[in-house]
Amino acid sequence: MGRRLPEHAKRMPVPLASQPPADAHEVNQIGSATGGSSRTHWVERTLPSVRVGRPFVYDGLVAVPRPSAVPPPPHEERAGPPIEVLIVDDEPLVLKALERSLRPEGFAVRPAAGASAALAALDPAISVVVSDYRMPGMDGVAFLAEVARRQPETRRVLLTGQADLHALADAINQGAVHRLFFKPWEPRDLVTALREEGRQAALAGDAAELRRVADRRTHELELARRLLRVQRLAAVGQLAAGLAHELNNPLSAILAFSQLLLRDGKLSADDLDAVQVIERAAQRCKRVVAAVAKFGVPVNAAPGEVVLDEMAGETLDLLGPELRAAAAEVVTTFEAPPLRVWGSFPDLQQITGAFLRNALEAASPGDPPRISVSTFGRGETACLSVADAGPGIAAEVRDRVFDPFFTTRSEAGAAGLGLTIAERIAETHGGQIEIVSEPGSGTTATLVLPRWTGP
Repeated sequence: MGRRLPEHAKRMPVPLASQPPADAHEVNQIGSATGGSSRTHWVERTLPSVRVGRPFVYDGLVAVPRPSAVPPPPHEERAGPPIEVLIVDDEPLVLKALERSLRPEGFAVRPAAGASAALAALDPAISVVVSDYRMPGMDGVAFLAEVARRQPETRRVLLTGQADLHALADAINQGAVHRLFFKPWEPRDLVTALREEGRQAALAGDAAELRRVADRRTHELELARRLLRVQRLAAVGQLAAGLAHELNNPLSAILAFSQLLLRDGKLSADDLDAVQVIERAAQRCKRVVAAVAKFGVPVNAAPGEVVLDEMAGETLDLLGPELRAAAAEVVTTFEAPPLRVWGSFPDLQQITGAFLRNALEAASPGDPPRISVSTFGRGETACLSVADAGPGIAAEVRDRVFDPFFTTRSEAGAAGLGLTIAERIAETHGGQIEIVSEPGSGTTATLVLPRWTGP
């Protein structure tokens, strides 16, 4: 006959006969592609590439197993809904062959003639995608990579006759392809593999659902934690205005008279020491009241464009005397082009100052503080980070660093409100504060704000 297999099947002549050979158990029956009652041909098994039960395309005809020659595989128990399989090939005859192999086995088959049609039909109900390698436009590897990007839990199988093995190996190694079948394929092997891939897809879907539930629960717990903190801050805020008014007046009188007494040269040494203690205690009370009063008033500073590295630089200049007195080593790394946010310059400067003071105070006694200040972008946000090389924060108190009046410092001036106020300011700017710390590894405080992309 001299007719040859197409390029995507085999490049070998296939002898045809009008009657089946004697050894009918080693032949494949070829039926008309139209499914009509036209003539039937038989392909002898003498070709090493054509094996019993392996369908292939030959000059417009599709090879299917001869029922009398190849016994059907035993029926497997199938529980639950059918496995949704999307089959993709630009050859209609191959799609029909796949459908004939898979539908009787209980698969819910969706055919698609090419990558574009398949991507349009892709939905989360599909568990497995079976794709040809060589297709016009987008080839099978690129198509399955896009499926992986859109639906990572969907299992992906590639069928190929001739292909670049290096490209296929890369696709498998990069996770775009889970299984690879060469044409002609063994229907039993394909059915078994797709059932296994369906089970894997179901497991992946269950795992993804568990992750979503865990993420939702974690988010709910975080919201509950934030709500509790907001309630605490609200309680402090309700007391702040009256507290500031009631305490500031007597504190002002105490400070005024103690300073007058300190200027009076008639005091004895013991009396002078006592007045100095009174004056220092009153100053401390005044600082605490001033800090608490910030909860009772809204942030009213006029907002505007703030360049993070400029704001950080000015804050470092303001704290220069403290940094020099402590012999601090400060390293700055600012992203270029400069990151911009929208907000109150003084308020954001207050957050940065709180970060820097905490970093100064985190240094071990006798060691000069080592502080790094950096700005960087993270998606749609702009970040300012201050890191120290101190001992870090113990795990048992790490969740309390934003609580009002909580402090790990022992000196008299520590009010425990620096980060509490900083978090409130960050939230009014649509941002948040992140604290990362491990004992012995220092602490990094990061202010995260929405980027400003205005003119």
